[in-house]
Amino acid sequence: MGYGSHKSSGFPSACLMAALLFLLGGCRLSPPYLKWSTDPLQSGISTAHDYILKYRKKPVTAEVGRNLLTIEDCRNLALVNNLDLQVELIDEAVKKALKQSQRVKTLPHMVFSGELSERDNQRWSYSEVLGQEGITASPGEKGTGVTNFSNSHERSTWRYSMETRWSPTEAALAYYLFDSSSNDRLKAHFQSLRVGQRLVGGVEAAFYRLLGLTENLPLAERLYGLRASVSTKAGQLLKDKLLEREDYYRAKQNLLKAERLRTKIRIDIRKQRNVLGSAMGLSPDLCLDGGFGLVGSLCAPSPPAEVCELELQAVNSRPEAYMAGLAYVNSVNDLRRTIVKYFPTVTGFWRYTRDKDKFVYEKEWKDVGVMVYFDLLDWLANTRDSKATKANSLKTHRQIGSIALGIVSEVRVTALDYLDSLDALANKERALQEAEKMRAVIAGRASLEEVHKVALQEAEGDVLQERIGKIEALADANAAFAKLRTALGTNYTKPMPKKEWSVW
Repeated sequence: MGYGSHKSSGFPSACLMAALLFLLGGCRLSPPYLKWSTDPLQSGISTAHDYILKYRKKPVTAEVGRNLLTIEDCRNLALVNNLDLQVELIDEAVKKALKQSQRVKTLPHMVFSGELSERDNQRWSYSEVLGQEGITASPGEKGTGVTNFSNSHERSTWRYSMETRWSPTEAALAYYLFDSSSNDRLKAHFQSLRVGQRLVGGVEAAFYRLLGLTENLPLAERLYGLRASVSTKAGQLLKDKLLEREDYYRAKQNLLKAERLRTKIRIDIRKQRNVLGSAMGLSPDLCLDGGFGLVGSLCAPSPPAEVCELELQAVNSRPEAYMAGLAYVNSVNDLRRTIVKYFPTVTGFWRYTRDKDKFVYEKEWKDVGVMVYFDLLDWLANTRDSKATKANSLKTHRQIGSIALGIVSEVRVTALDYLDSLDALANKERALQEAEKMRAVIAGRASLEEVHKVALQEAEGDVLQERIGKIEALADANAAFAKLRTALGTNYTKPMPKKEWSVW
């Protein structure tokens, strides 16, 4: 054996120094997700401005080539442009890549290494003097046979090694990690599916509300005109003492209500346009004619099935239930990993080594063996990890029930809201019929006195107001139906990735 300490070459240190200088010097790469900024706040604000210019300043006509959108157009634009959904799709791609990474870790390791070492003194070989055991030779002594000593060995040498090793313990740990990462990839898929369902539900609800408001706006303008005419004529009749004062005040109150209704519809149109445009990732205002319009019809939705059937359908369709089940499976995998860690780590290896030192007698050699590793401190720490994973497994099992009960509760509340909207729609239809009957009665009077004409205009205004209420109730019922479909998880689906049970 040789004497003296080893001294590593300057190559690794130089590489490390170069990397540090590169990082300290700053990184200026062209892709937006690799930009390095010395001011993170300014970088975030700049990025936010870029997105505002890209999405909020982009007309709808730039996407579809027209300014009238159907509900299918709105759904498709939202699924393509919505940033929340894009974030979930990117996360799904990330989880897929991590799954493949864990998959590779179950395979045998192939290691290739090269070592350049340098001693601070000469190294030599010696043997005890023949016939005089215990007497060691000194460097530089000369003799014959086994008493010849070398003092000119190289101080620097290259050594290459190629190794293949595989541990069943590490493979088992990697397998459970791979299975968990595969489940995480499925969870990301279900998460993006749920975001898509909420997105489509919000788009449909905003579409129907905006469609109803758009239909109500000209009716509200007509109603305001009728109420203003009635108020003016009522004031003149009051002066002529042909009308009671309470009737005049009632006409003024109806005028104020009509004015408030018209203003509210205008504001609600802007609000719903903003909600719909934001969901589609486009500007709600910029368009060829100043903004996009909607094409569609408001139809009375059908009554829902029994609430119990809807609850079971939601539990089978909602992604949250599957995500909770995958989280429980991952917790079981973590528990199994702690069980594997109780056993010693056994690693089998085959190694081929070549030394370029010209004074080495055998420059190549092969090693085959088994290494057993056991760390008592890791074993003690793993006992605590095992208790934690058992508790976590119990928690995730309880969460499945909690999420299922939450889904059932949400479906029941949403279904009751939908039933209430259907009842409100039926009530508005009856009120409209009564208002039309009242107008027919007033119009059938033979008298053509001015008082009767004012009463007829007031009755026509009541009909308009009830018609506006019916359209609003119809839009609310369709929006409630869209929310119910969102709660059921039936408004948007996409193919589920295949579950890979094998690591090969």
